[in-house]
Amino acid sequence: MNADYRKELAAAYHKGGRQAVKEYKSQHPGASTVTVLASVAAVKRRPKDFAGYERRAVALFLTERDSVDLSNAALAAKLSADVPGYNAAPSLLTAPLGARARRAVREILEPRGFRLVDAQVRTLSKVKLALRALYAGEAEKLSFNGKIVFTEDAVIVGGRRHPIQTSGGHRRVHAGKFMLNVDGLKALLSPA
Repeated sequence: MNADYRKELAAAYHKGGRQAVKEYKSQHPGASTVTVLASVAAVKRRPKDFAGYERRAVALFLTERDSVDLSNAALAAKLSADVPGYNAAPSLLTAPLGARARRAVREILEPRGFRLVDAQVRTLSKVKLALRALYAGEAEKLSFNGKIVFTEDAVIVGGRRHPIQTSGGHRRVHAGKFMLNVDGLKALLSPA
């Protein structure tokens, strides 16, 4: 049986605390003007089998690239699936990582060529988003090895001539459905 006693334990602690305050005030009349505010939370400990979940999460992101598209709830369920009787909360992925966990994440990512800035390693969710962006960039890479020549009246791309048109005082070339600004294209392609 896997009962959840958290609410009952918090209530019992709070009730005992009120009783203790009442007894203290009866023994010390000067304390009657002091109000005691207490916030109690009963928290279920993570099982020892779940230790090192940060490393497992990052390894999952690297081995199963589709895992970066899962929600935090689905990832938490996947990470805790091997631990009987424990369901990790989705907030686990948005909880700040400690220094040791951040170092562990970097030790896994850096040898594989992933260099993340500090802000991207604050939580597992941010690591997931950074890797998602990197994976999307890899999938959408487009390279061009041709030659681009700018003449007075045309832009020649890979041997294909695109005449320059002037509209609204701007020089543009027609490329498929798009009109490209010649000066902007020159600025993009010229070395800085």
